[in-house]
Amino acid sequence: MKFRATFSDRGLKLLEKGFLPCMEKHGKTCTLLAGPTELHFVQLEKDTDGMHVTARWAKEVLFDAYSCHSQCNNKVAFTIDITLMLRVLRSAHTNAADSVDMKLCMRTLPSATPASAIDGSPGVSKPFLAFSSKGNNMNMVQDMPVSKPMNRSEIEEQEKGKDLSEMCPFYLDLLPDILRLQALVDKLKGLSSTATLVVTRQGHLHLQAAAPSVHVASEIQGLDVYPNELKDNAQPLTASLAEGRMQQALANGMVLYLEKSITGHVGFPDNPTVVAK
Repeated sequence: MKFRATFSDRGLKLLEKGFLPCMEKHGKTCTLLAGPTELHFVQLEKDTDGMHVTARWAKEVLFDAYSCHSQCNNKVAFTIDITLMLRVLRSAHTNAADSVDMKLCMRTLPSATPASAIDGSPGVSKPFLAFSSKGNNMNMVQDMPVSKPMNRSEIEEQEKGKDLSEMCPFYLDLLPDILRLQALVDKLKGLSSTATLVVTRQGHLHLQAAAPSVHVASEIQGLDVYPNELKDNAQPLTASLAEGRMQQALANGMVLYLEKSITGHVGFPDNPTVVAK
């Protein structure tokens, strides 16, 4: 089993400034799932108390050099501490490293028992991600402990975790309206602890919350849909009112319909449960 890579400048910034800090907000650990052509960070529900987070990169996006080999279809997976990895990457950035290499390796550590020190018993072998950062005025090596590399069945479980196509066959790009959506979620949190979210293949998002005496609903239109062909093949919604357009989409089976808690993360709710498709 071999896994080693050299970060590109772009890849280092993507992880340090963007994706790892985002994942750290949801859980302390994640699975690094490496394959021949791409790399995934996966957080299952057990890692985040409800959220399911996955990030995927082609190897060319993160690395200048990359190698991953194993007897499990050349895939390697292990659990990492996100905070520790962020410290390593930030220290490389702070010290102006020109290159950052990492590789999966085994280190022999002295046994913690007093008896082993006396009788000379061999130490304990444990897995690490070894980082080597080099620059004009620095040469730093840092070993980050990781979990034991996963076996075939565990890797297959993580493979299922990164493939959300059955639960979520399409996505809406929320970035153009993310501030508006976050402000709306903040308002709805004062009304109810849960909300109904409906997203359609036509690029519409409906968010609703209700209390005993009031029902609030909002619609955002014109969002990009991925994969694009799902929007291209979707029937137009012709109703004049937002409620009518939502009912049309529900009747046509072109929606994801979820009930979510909105008390945990502004804009990124907890514990999604698919009620209907």
